[in-house]
Amino acid sequence: PDVAVATNNLAALHLEMGDLETAETHYSDALTIWRQVLGTEHSDQSTALIGFARLHRRQGLLQAGVDSVDRAVTLLRQSRTAPDQLVDALVLRAELQKSLGAMIEAERDLGDAVSIAESLRVDFGGGDIERAAFFAKYADALDMTVELKLDLGDAASAFEYVERGRARLLLDQMAFGSIDASTGVDPDLWSLLQ
Repeated sequence: PDVAVATNNLAALHLEMGDLETAETHYSDALTIWRQVLGTEHSDQSTALIGFARLHRRQGLLQAGVDSVDRAVTLLRQSRTAPDQLVDALVLRAELQKSLGAMIEAERDLGDAVSIAESLRVDFGGGDIERAAFFAKYADALDMTVELKLDLGDAASAFEYVERGRARLLLDQMAFGSIDASTGVDPDLWSLLQ
């Protein structure tokens, strides 16, 4: 598996540099290694599948990208071992679907991604500062959801997501400043707000 990880990292580097042919070769090699060592149903291969989806997007092969990330999402849902990677895969799939005009599917994936990211807050280790930094990367999923809801003409839902994002930002800023949001709040009410 370590060789597969290193090979996948090389693929990502070549993709970033714009060397799509070499990136494709390395993603293929990484996927082959993972499948040979861990089997075809192991979730580690989702890393290469997500890489392939990004590569296909750069190549303009959007449906191939959706197909690659579909498999990754399936493996990640089955394993339940990398929910943060599942969130990233769902957001990527939503971006690809939106580009293909599959707005309802994109909306569903973004909703799942936001819900999973929010559920991770409860179990995330580390201090408040680390938690805020970790979840800041999921703000884009909220923004994309708002944009998609507006594109679909659902202003009320878009507003709900905007407010949800603002509330989360406020709580993260309070946590960063070591301010206890529960101070002075009835415990029963506070449990409802969690």
